[in-house]
Amino acid sequence: MLAPAYIIPDRRLAAFRLLRYVMRWFYPWDRKSMKAVVRSRLLDFDPTLDLDDPARHDWIRETSRMSTAAIDEMRKVFDYGRKTLWAKVDVPVIVFQGGHDIATTPERSQALLDILPSVDKHMQLYPEAGHELMRPFSPVHQDVWQRILTFMQERATLPLQGP
Repeated sequence: MLAPAYIIPDRRLAAFRLLRYVMRWFYPWDRKSMKAVVRSRLLDFDPTLDLDDPARHDWIRETSRMSTAAIDEMRKVFDYGRKTLWAKVDVPVIVFQGGHDIATTPERSQALLDILPSVDKHMQLYPEAGHELMRPFSPVHQDVWQRILTFMQERATLPLQGP
């Protein structure tokens, strides 16, 4: 699992249970409290973006918009996992977590790992990484891929070839 969400990261997400029926899109760039998150997520995707250029603000607003129905579905997935699914996962598990993750925390990932009934479960923490562990320019990118491959090779019944 890559930075799994176990608990809804912000209680305000519960409002989307109703907002989805009256508002099609949510624009986090318009919210002062969300600008830092939008900046971080866009720079995770492309660190060369100039997000301070006023000519890009309309593009940023549209690029970062989110469907209110999709946000509510994400909330439902969190609830389903916590109430129904996670306590039944009895297979080998490895969790990869960044120490500077804006979407979840190492403590929340550990809480998820703790409730899994599997005896073969591990967490790999990257203290300096953020949420996007698999972005090709992320310093941990290659290490995550290698650890995934090794984890699978050690548990596979048929031989797995590396890249």
